[in-house]
Amino acid sequence: MRLAIPILAFLLPLMPVAAVAESTGAVSVTRPWARASLGKIGAAYVTLSIRSGAGDVLVGVSSEAAGRVEIHTHRIDSRGIARMLQLTTVAVKPGAPVVFHPGGLHLMLFNLKSPLKQGAKLPLTLNFKHAGKVRVTAHILGMGSRGPKTK
Repeated sequence: MRLAIPILAFLLPLMPVAAVAESTGAVSVTRPWARASLGKIGAAYVTLSIRSGAGDVLVGVSSEAAGRVEIHTHRIDSRGIARMLQLTTVAVKPGAPVVFHPGGLHLMLFNLKSPLKQGAKLPLTLNFKHAGKVRVTAHILGMGSRGPKTK
């Protein structure tokens, strides 16, 4: 037992695949990942959910690895061309997960301190209206990745 506690204390910070905010609405942030990048701009993705109770609203995102993080989506304009659109908030309703994915909702990272390297990790802080700040670590996958493999 004496050996198990130090080992667990060492391994626990290495496994931040999901984070849960214990607050009104209990927002869950899972599957944080990002794509490797070449320059000063990158993209990251998460899934937001609330099991029950009141909803919540994502009001901002930050990362110590980037100068600025914006919430974006794509919209098709009147000519049929996909355009990125910055959002100021994203509502999260109980029982209706919000999935950020390539070609849809995503987090745009601007002024990266260094390019995102495959195999590295990216710290993200998501700020919710009720739950407050939720910190997660995104795993950086390859440039063309469509997301983490599901089992």
